[in-house]
Parts: sequence; structure tokens; C-alpha cells
Amino acid sequence: MITYRPLDGAVAWARGHGWLELRARAVQPIPPLLDWCGQLSRAALERRGFTVQASEVDPALRDGVVSQRSGQHSAEVAARWAEYAAMSDDEAGTVFSMACAL
Repeated sequence: MITYRPLDGAVAWARGHGWLELRARAVQPIPPLLDWCGQLSRAALERRGFTVQASEVDPALRDGVVSQRSGQHSAEVAARWAEYAAMSDDEAGTVFSMACAL
């Protein structure tokens, strides 16, 4: 899992250097998805003051969701998705464009 220290440092640096805004892309806070794609979660960015500006289903991310859920990555990974069974593939494969006013 990605540590949040670099993100917190980047936000602090940008504030200290007069930046007006930071932008980032994020995914749903689903541990097996985060482990696979290496992006930050929407929840992690929201805790740091980012808000969603737009969202869209990303075809490649959605394909990753489908392959993870179906066990193509491993039975263990598929089992980790059980908690998110109510979430559609499109919802899980959504990418969020986020911004933080500084």
C-alpha cells in the first residue's frame, strides 16, 4: 500500500510555495484495487481537503476490476472482493478527478 507521507508533503510544499490548487486522480477505497493500480483512494484525498470535480468509468480500470473479481489474479484476491459484492463493476472502475484549493 502507498504511504501518505509523500502526498502530505506535497500538499504542505504547495501551500508553502503559494500554489492555488492541487489536482489528482483517485479510485474507490477498495484495498485489492488500490494494491493493484497504485493510485490513491478518493477517501484518502477527501481527508486531505480534495473534492471530486468529475468522475468517469475508466475502461482499463474496469477490466482490472472484472479480472480481479473473477479470480484471474488469484483466489485470494477474488475473496478480498467479497466485501464489495454490492458495488457494480462500473462503480468500482470509476476514476475521480479531484482538486484541493490551497
